Amino acid sequence: DRMTTFERRFIADKDTWTEPKNPYYTYYEKPEYKILTNFSPYKQNSETHPWMGWDRYHTAEEMLEKASDDFDWSEISPTIFGAVFESTLNPETRRSGGMHYTSIENIHKVIDPLFLNDLKEELEEIKNKYKNLKTRNDKLLEFQNKIAGLKFLDPACGSGNFLTETYLSLRRMENEIIEIINKGQIVLDIGNLIKVGIHQFYGIEINDFAVTVAKTALWIAESQMMKKTSDIVHANLNFLPLKSYVNIVEANALRIDWNDVILSS
Repeated sequence: DRMTTFERRFIADKDTWTEPKNPYYTYYEKPEYKILTNFSPYKQNSETHPWMGWDRYHTAEEMLEKASDDFDWSEISPTIFGAVFESTLNPETRRSGGMHYTSIENIHKVIDPLFLNDLKEELEEIKNKYKNLKTRNDKLLEFQNKIAGLKFLDPACGSGNFLTETYLSLRRMENEIIEIINKGQIVLDIGNLIKVGIHQFYGIEINDFAVTVAKTALWIAESQMMKKTSDIVHANLNFLPLKSYVNIVEANALRIDWNDVILSS
């Protein structure tokens, strides 16, 4: 009842090398949650298909009904799509492709010591060290430009949870910077307000549907964080139409040059 993936071996805490199966698995036997097993591009059930499900049109109707009526999705983490995606795969496909959901908690056990803790400490130092308002704001803007210049590559990104959670973490820091500098005032010039973008995040994934899930998750994350920025500066920041691009490539990471993924974007 436990599973593991390669990246978890980089976590110092060995207890996280395996974790309980995604709770969505328990929904397979519950008729009221058949939507999760029905989310499929195939018309018929078949053990030979990599997806478990039938009649995508029936599924879409049920999704709209169950996921829309009186339910607020604005605070739901986009990483949930990774869990949903995994739950639609049959056990053999999950096993052969190493497609196992990593919880947000365990994602942070990787990214926090790798880079996020250092960035948070640097931001806190700027906030506490500089008493002069102009100097502090200049340093905050320098730090904002720094995190906006970072690039992240996940060569086996699956449904993009590591990339999505990293993006959300950087944007939370950026929103904190924006709030400190503008002090809750209405911002008229919003052209260069947000500098951290999903274009900084690159992924390679062999499964075409996982690629689509990863792109969608990043777009949803971008929309959510833009809404939070709008609330901070009391201005309407338009998310649609989509102006950003997502650098998730459908390919075998063992057969392509990773530099090409970044340099071609």
